[in-house]
Amino acid sequence: MLTPILMMALVGRLASADTFSVTAKIPAPMPSGAPEILTPKDGSAITTPNTVVSGTCPIITPAIIVAIFDNTTSLVGSVQCADDGTFRVAVPISYGTNRLTATVITITDDTGETSTPVIVTRPAPPKPPKTGSKPPVTYSGGNGLSQLSTSTSPIHIAVKNRFVLLGADGSAVWAGSISGGTPPYTVQMIWGDGDTESHTVTDYTMHAFSHHYKVLHAYDIVTVVMDTMRDTATIHTAAATLSLQLGAPLKFDSSIQSVPPILAFVQDYMWEIYIGSIATLTFLWYLEHGRHLHSSIPGIGRMTHRH
Repeated sequence: MLTPILMMALVGRLASADTFSVTAKIPAPMPSGAPEILTPKDGSAITTPNTVVSGTCPIITPAIIVAIFDNTTSLVGSVQCADDGTFRVAVPISYGTNRLTATVITITDDTGETSTPVIVTRPAPPKPPKTGSKPPVTYSGGNGLSQLSTSTSPIHIAVKNRFVLLGADGSAVWAGSISGGTPPYTVQMIWGDGDTESHTVTDYTMHAFSHHYKVLHAYDIVTVVMDTMRDTATIHTAAATLSLQLGAPLKFDSSIQSVPPILAFVQDYMWEIYIGSIATLTFLWYLEHGRHLHSSIPGIGRMTHRH
């Protein structure tokens, strides 16, 4: 009799325990074909800190992200492929030789084909004059201000993710780190919906900045970094939403709360199962011991004998 009680208590504990978390990812369709960089032309000389990279990209639904890389591994910008199959994004250009490529990135962050490389060069700035010589030479920086040439390395922005995915509620997080230049840095986040925020960064660690969009849409997030020497660096990051592209408030890599079917059934009909188990065990016990109990009661045995 105690066995079913203990078993039911154990099953009830399991059924009421924490639910299981299941993570799944459904890849977005991968287009065939690679982007093509039309500008700048291969072999071009770039004299500005930034240049516009534009070209064509494969059309598919959901629309892809075009990620621009410099020297294969360094992400320098990303933008969503337009409905007409074109892309256009401003990217920073380092001193020396730059090997620019455009890569297909799906909305579920899977990597597709890559374009043919385009090689561009940017001449190094003039060296700072020695002490006691002529006044320092200035050059035009990315913010349009005249800046002193410094001996520090150029500012570099390393973005954590190749694009920013908007949540179904419009939440977005841009994360990245800054190096080079002369810290501390002033980071200006231009979110693309009219809102702009400024932050101060004093180290080279990863920093995250969050924003909430009122309208689910594709946006161009512009991050502008200025150091104490007024040198600047700029990077564009695509912001896209899976909810808008698929017509439903869906997320990828989401957790689904569920319990095994058998435990769910036991949880819903626990008392019915308990009472049925007790009744069944009582009936089986009677079949095994009932006749001996019946014949041992005085008077009942004699009545049975006359019949």
